[in-house]
Amino acid sequence: MELKYLLEKYEALGTYWYIKYEDPIEDSLVTKIQEDLKTEIATFEHNYSRFKDSSELSKLNKLKYLNNSSADLLQMLELSLDYNKATGNYFNIAVGGELSKLGYSSKFSFDQTGDRVKIPYLDKIIQISANGEVTLAKEFNLDLGGIGKSYLINKIKNKLEGYGLKKFLINVGGDIYTSYPQDIYIQNPVNTTKYLSKILVSKGGIATSTPILRSWIVNDKKHHHLINPNETTTKLNYLSSTVICDDIITADIWSKVILLSNAQVEISLNDINVYLIDADFNVLHLG
Repeated sequence: MELKYLLEKYEALGTYWYIKYEDPIEDSLVTKIQEDLKTEIATFEHNYSRFKDSSELSKLNKLKYLNNSSADLLQMLELSLDYNKATGNYFNIAVGGELSKLGYSSKFSFDQTGDRVKIPYLDKIIQISANGEVTLAKEFNLDLGGIGKSYLINKIKNKLEGYGLKKFLINVGGDIYTSYPQDIYIQNPVNTTKYLSKILVSKGGIATSTPILRSWIVNDKKHHHLINPNETTTKLNYLSSTVICDDIITADIWSKVILLSNAQVEISLNDINVYLIDADFNVLHLG
């Protein structure tokens, strides 16, 4: 069967988007959906990227206060507060300053400018009033990279369902939502042309975290984009973590948390499948 794409190698949020479908729909509707999706993605990137000075997130980081926050920003902040508590602080969007210290900033200098510090729980950093005013502790900056992509994937999923699509798959840099059965491949994080395992997923979200693809070396010391808020260093025992569950946001966040905690954080495995790759490239299945 010929693959049909709404988006194919569409570049946004620092990666490529692929959205395929199998529903029988008219070409005119395909064009309409494609333009709608591109607008949604571009608007989201403009509003919430830490790397764009004019974004709503950058304004919050600079001013430490917003009184006209968008509904999407408020929802991402509320979700982040909930997941922060549920994960024992391992998921913490107040890592923007720590990433900047390591050179992962809008300038992409990759020069270390300061020493890492531990980050407190988010409710000590972010305050949201009943009327939507957001206050940010002055010594911290936020980064939505840990939730933004999956939040947008979920919005796109809802939009496609609103158009009546039943059989579609959204793949954004390896983070996936599928509405129908698919074979999903666990990639070798060191050699991305090879796969270590194949899994049949009936429906749901699939997210993978790895320190390998976004890493850099400064003064002979290797850094990566994954920050453990509970420590001043981030020592990882696994090469990657893949989580499969009903919800793509949950999969995205727990894939990072399990990796950062070296699989020590408590998590109910009743409805979540976890696949870890160890240093010998063994695939370990939890759940």
